[in-house]
Parts: sequence; C-alpha cells; structure tokens
Amino acid sequence: MQKNRIEVAGYLAAKPDVRYLPSGTPVANARLGESYTFKDSAGKEQKHTNWLVFRLRRLSSLAAAYDKGDNLFVEGSVEQRQFGAKSDGVKRTVHEIICPKFPI
Repeated sequence: MQKNRIEVAGYLAAKPDVRYLPSGTPVANARLGESYTFKDSAGKEQKHTNWLVFRLRRLSSLAAAYDKGDNLFVEGSVEQRQFGAKSDGVKRTVHEIICPKFPI
C-alpha cells in the first residue's frame, strides 16, 4: 500500500492568501518555513530554511486568523504541478502540500 502523506511544523512566511472560488468555496495558499542548523566542513555553524507552499481546501476561512511568524503544524498530501512564469515564460514546477484539515 502506498501513502502520500507529509507532516511539517514551521513558521508562516506571510499572512495566508484567502480567496473564493466562483462557487463561494474559500481556498487559501500560504508558505511555511522550517529551519535547521548544521556544521559545514570548516566547522562553522550554518542555518538553512526550506520553504514549502501549502493549500487549504476546507476550513480555509480560518487561515485568515493567522499572521506572519505564527508557528503551525500542517498535515496533508503532496501534489506537483507545472506552470509557465508570466515574466519569462519558463516552465516551473512546484510541490504543494494539500491540507484537508486546518489547523492541526
């Protein structure tokens, strides 16, 4: 059996963007940063942050209550999609976490 599930804890990069579909269903997109530290080959401590995009399908109207810097735990499945950038026309790939429940 295969499962497509991911859990991430981190900090919001900005206030979630909540918009409404023509059907009236709210959808929210947000970015979550999770950081870790490590020592490089010279022994100097380095910090690295991974930025993840997550999309809320249900309960996304609750996302408006959160602000930049809030610590969140999200759980969902990973989807990959491609799009053409408007500025240069280059195809880009993004991996998004699709969260059926929010917040956890």
